[in-house]
Amino acid sequence: MIRDMALLAKSPLSRAKKMDVLGAYWKLWITRPSDKALILGFTVHTHSFANVWYLFREIFVHNEYFFRATSQTPLIIDAGANIGMATLYFSWLYPQATIHAFEADPQTVITLRKNIESNTLHNVHVHHAAVAAADGTMTFYTDPRAAGSLVTSTVEGRVAYDAVQVPAVDLAKFVRELGTNVSLLKMDIEGGEVTAIGALTRDNVLTNLDQAILEYHHQINQQPAALAPFLTQWETAGFGYRLHTNAMPLAQQGKFQDILFYFYKS
Repeated sequence: MIRDMALLAKSPLSRAKKMDVLGAYWKLWITRPSDKALILGFTVHTHSFANVWYLFREIFVHNEYFFRATSQTPLIIDAGANIGMATLYFSWLYPQATIHAFEADPQTVITLRKNIESNTLHNVHVHHAAVAAADGTMTFYTDPRAAGSLVTSTVEGRVAYDAVQVPAVDLAKFVRELGTNVSLLKMDIEGGEVTAIGALTRDNVLTNLDQAILEYHHQINQQPAALAPFLTQWETAGFGYRLHTNAMPLAQQGKFQDILFYFYKS
C-alpha cells in the first residue's frame, strides 16, 4: 500500500483526481466487493475482488495507461479490454473519447458489455474479437474455471485451457477504415501483439497511431527472443519509446518477462 500511495502521489493526475482515486482505493479495500463495485461513479461488474482490486490498482492508482491527448475527443483502441477497467479509465480521463474495446474471451466479453451498458457509455463500442492479421476466426485458449482471467490468449499453453474458436479482426484493416489517426492504441493481448503490430507494419498503417501503450510478452512460453525486430518496426516508423519491467533476479536465462512499452512519435 505504501508503494501504491507513492505512485499515486507522483502520477500526472490533477490533485482533485488523485483525491478521488484515493477515496475509491480505501472504499474498495474496505468493502471488498466480489461481484459488483461502485468506483469513481462507475458501476463495475467483476468476477472476484482479486480481479477488480488488481485492475484498479494497476490502471487507476499506478496510471499505467495515462496519456496526454491532443484534444478532448481522442479516438482510442483498447485491445484486450478484459472487463473494461482501462476503457472506464479512458472514459474517466476523457469523457468525450470514442473507444473501440476488443475482447476475445467469450466469458469476459459478457462482463465487459455489462460494464459499458451499466454506465451508458454511448461512445464505447465493444467488439467480441481477437485483434489479428486477418479477418476470420482463430483459436483462443481460455480457462473456464477462471472467468475474467488476465492471461487468456491466442498463444497455446499460456493457461490451463479450453480451446475455443473466436472471431478475429484484421487490426490493420480496422485502423485504416477508421479514416483518421488513432490517438492511443492500448494493447495487452498476451502474446498476440507481435502478429497484430506486424499487420500494421505490413499495411503501412503503423504511423496512423499517435501513441501506443502495450504489453510485450518477451519469451512467452519459452519462445525464442524476438524483441529486436519488434522494436525495429516502431523505430523505422519514426516512434520513440519508454519501457518498464519487473524481473528480479535479472540473471535468469530464457525466462518470460512482461515489458510495458509507451510508444510516441519522435
